[in-house]
Amino acid sequence: MDGRAMTSDGRLVDPLNFCAEDVSIGHIAHRLAQTCRFSGSTRAFACARKSGPTIRDFYSVAQHSHEVAMRVDRRDRLKGLLHDSPEAYTADIPGPWKHKVAIDGVPFLEVEREILLVIFEAFGLSVADPLLPRSVFEADAQMLATEARDFMPAHEVWESDGYAKPYGGKLVSWWPPDAELHFLRLFHELTSDRFLGGV
Repeated sequence: MDGRAMTSDGRLVDPLNFCAEDVSIGHIAHRLAQTCRFSGSTRAFACARKSGPTIRDFYSVAQHSHEVAMRVDRRDRLKGLLHDSPEAYTADIPGPWKHKVAIDGVPFLEVEREILLVIFEAFGLSVADPLLPRSVFEADAQMLATEARDFMPAHEVWESDGYAKPYGGKLVSWWPPDAELHFLRLFHELTSDRFLGGV
């Protein structure tokens, strides 16, 4: 094994040697739509119908990204949509564990940041520090609290000072194919007036 994994569009990618040619918005949208938030630990009955649980119980990273993007200023919206895009090339590791994990000795958070930098560059976005604007950090934190309220078991940890206050209104999850479509539609809406490479 040479450390590479195949993407949904047939590219072989090494997260430690990630480059612009590896970037594909189709793969990003597809993979994030197939990835459940909270590493798959959402409640099975979160959005169940009276007839029982359905595929709508699945709340994806793609929907999370879309929700974050729609809650920031338009100038920050593309970064909001793409803020979790490295997970399309690594995995969705629970946040509290990310600082403990490494890939071939390289800290996971560093790998994620380098992949995000390449993705931003491929789509013509600023890579100045900080990579993510404050509005995206804040919306991401508030969406986490909202998703925890609507899709995770009730627990006092969600009420602690380390978590933001949730948004009002209850979230309804999208089917993965719908989440992928919404993600792609917003991406193309936000990038219709710019030159893109590596898509």
